[in-house]
Amino acid sequence: MMSRRKFITLCGKLCIALGLSSYFPGIASAAQTADGHPRLTEVACLRQLVTKDPAHSRILMFQSDKLLKDLQLEYRKTGTPDSRFLPIAYQYLEQESMPQFIYHCELSALLPGARYEFRILSGERATDWQPVIPVHEDSFQMLIFCDSQCVDYDVWREVAEAACHRHPAAELSTVIGDFTDNGQSFYQWQGWFQGAERLLSSTIFAPVMGNHECYDLKWQMCLPEGYLAYFRHPANGSLRFNEYYYSFDYGPVHFIVLNNQFDELDGIRPGLLREQLAWLQRDAKKNRLPWKVVLMHKDVIHYEYPDPVKGPCYINDIGEAFMGAFDALGIDLVLTGHLHTYRNRHHIFAGKPADRGPAYVLCGLAGDQRYPGIRIDPVFDKVTAPQPETDNYLTLDAASETLRLRCYLPDGTVIDDMTLSHAR
Repeated sequence: MMSRRKFITLCGKLCIALGLSSYFPGIASAAQTADGHPRLTEVACLRQLVTKDPAHSRILMFQSDKLLKDLQLEYRKTGTPDSRFLPIAYQYLEQESMPQFIYHCELSALLPGARYEFRILSGERATDWQPVIPVHEDSFQMLIFCDSQCVDYDVWREVAEAACHRHPAAELSTVIGDFTDNGQSFYQWQGWFQGAERLLSSTIFAPVMGNHECYDLKWQMCLPEGYLAYFRHPANGSLRFNEYYYSFDYGPVHFIVLNNQFDELDGIRPGLLREQLAWLQRDAKKNRLPWKVVLMHKDVIHYEYPDPVKGPCYINDIGEAFMGAFDALGIDLVLTGHLHTYRNRHHIFAGKPADRGPAYVLCGLAGDQRYPGIRIDPVFDKVTAPQPETDNYLTLDAASETLRLRCYLPDGTVIDDMTLSHAR
């Protein structure tokens, strides 16, 4: 019998052979742009990523299957003729014998509230002007997905596009790890990017690394080379784990993006947990925004195998490593994934359900890899998804005094609605 992993890999290659996933989302239509430039059509998977301060800066990325010459990024305030030009750097990546050139450029010194637009130039050729997605500093809406790994990435596309259609005001988005089933597979990343076309064109993206980003094509542990090439992150000051974890400010929220792939990475590059805990203390203590929200892939509760002392469900090694620090640092909300099931635990403090402390939400899945039969724990799980479980996504509406988190099925059914409020 063929294993699930071999089947997933074979499906991706068959899609390429049939021409079903040979299309990278790009910027192409007529032969010329509106102002008469020959159109630059090789720009694919254009995306805007967070920086430490997205209100004032932005990372722009795209890719192509060949090296583009004389590249520049032209940007300006919308409606003005005065342009500025920036060089565009690139990184070469080869996955499954498929060459890719992944380009990046950082816009800086943006004025909050001002509207900007940009285009990419290669010699005389150009893309159409694209908007720099504005940041609203008082309040915002965020789209949250988790575990988008698929056999058929049309499932991921349907979930992502339904969310974008239903919430057109959302300006920030994330996938909390496990974008693809194999992080070194060109075919799977191509499927993911195709499914994310509308999401990446309409929101600023904040990626989170998962364990499947750390598997090679033989399903052995490896450094997450594909993930780190596809997404650039704010620097964290680390010499050994730069961009593996990071933080950023967005409106009234300080986001802390942690990396808990210790099982996958410790045998290759040890020390991630210890370094991260020290960084977390420094980063959270210097924050002055109203809210602190943690995004990390692996969850804090063990569900699978009962422990003779701890019982059927208990705080796992990830929880033991981080939850005490979250209590002490005043973290408001922790969003996790990995188990492909939705569970809202509300507040947990000192390892027990409470009326204070961080709220913990396990975010479910946005792909087709479902894990039926995970036990529901009456101690921790306050809200669960309808069974048998399917896909879901979340919205986070953030303002200075409230965080409102809602979980939706792809058809728009609301299955959970929680609001956190600051005491006045």
